[in-house]
Amino acid sequence: MISFEGVARSYGEVRAVSGLDLEIHERELCVLVGPSGAGKSTVLRMINRLVEPSEGRILIDGKDLRSVKAETLRRGIGYVIQGVGLFPHLTVSDNVAVVPQLLGWERSRIASRVAEMLELVGLGGPSYARRYPSELSGGEAQRVGVARALASDPPVLLMDEPFSAVDPLNRQRLQNEFLAIQRRLRKTVVFVTHDVDEAIRLADRIAVMKSGSLVQYDVPEILLERPRDAFVSGFLGSDRALKRLSRRVIADWMRPARSAGIGGDLASILCAKDGGYWWITDAKGVLLGSLAPELAACGDDPERILAAQNVAEMAIGADASLKDALSAMLGSGARTIPVLDREGRLLGEIGLGDIERASGSGRVAG
Repeated sequence: MISFEGVARSYGEVRAVSGLDLEIHERELCVLVGPSGAGKSTVLRMINRLVEPSEGRILIDGKDLRSVKAETLRRGIGYVIQGVGLFPHLTVSDNVAVVPQLLGWERSRIASRVAEMLELVGLGGPSYARRYPSELSGGEAQRVGVARALASDPPVLLMDEPFSAVDPLNRQRLQNEFLAIQRRLRKTVVFVTHDVDEAIRLADRIAVMKSGSLVQYDVPEILLERPRDAFVSGFLGSDRALKRLSRRVIADWMRPARSAGIGGDLASILCAKDGGYWWITDAKGVLLGSLAPELAACGDDPERILAAQNVAEMAIGADASLKDALSAMLGSGARTIPVLDREGRLLGEIGLGDIERASGSGRVAG
């Protein structure tokens, strides 16, 4: 547990953080949000003593951080920053190995750990390990930053707007991947972001800050349902009901889909009287498209219809949120969309009725 007791930080006459009392629970992901100048990054940096408190004290598991040498403290805390901060002259492998080397690990143990961490963030294999940061995309570099922060297996991980410089598509992918990593490792994570949607999607608890003070600290569901004041309500936005959908994962709400193989009698589907969608797959279960009497006439060529479809535009991943599913439905005009695994295989389907059912439920992902 990380405890802030009456913590303040001043820069001359300017009060960056004021009278902060906050407990960050062990093995939870706490997100700090607020407008610019709210003190979020200052709070984060005080945990690894890049910034020292002017007043009060910070404890990890009951131990005052001032009783630990700053260098020793930092080697036991993972740190991921905006823009990654990889060493440009070191390979990916050597970047990930930095802290274990400082801790004096044996070479074989370091090599094993580096391989494990790169595999964890989806960059396994020698081709990535030998690259230099300049040879990586923004998303790949950010994955390396996460691998480096986790390499020494620290109990605490600090993340300062780690995904903000990544394009929206890769940002969502990184969020999903990091959530999967956190569910597996259960680190104590302190995460700073200015993105409310990101905070709601990732957090176990959210601390809303304003002008250096803590305004509200709650689990996302309570924060969205019962904002403490007008500031919190306005900061969260008027679409709080939609934001709640981002806490619900499609895999928990999808249903079985009606499917047929490409080798079957597809022409009969278009002549059926029962209506509805049939999802067409290949021999491995990979989605090829959809057929429905309401979209085509009896006698039309099924394979021509399938060839004209863009599966990527009609489908969604099982690890996406119900908010993503609703957006996809509105964009495509479809009331039901197929759900795929990472290899493009059909897992099921999700419809507007499923989202309505989920909206009235307290169940959340994770």
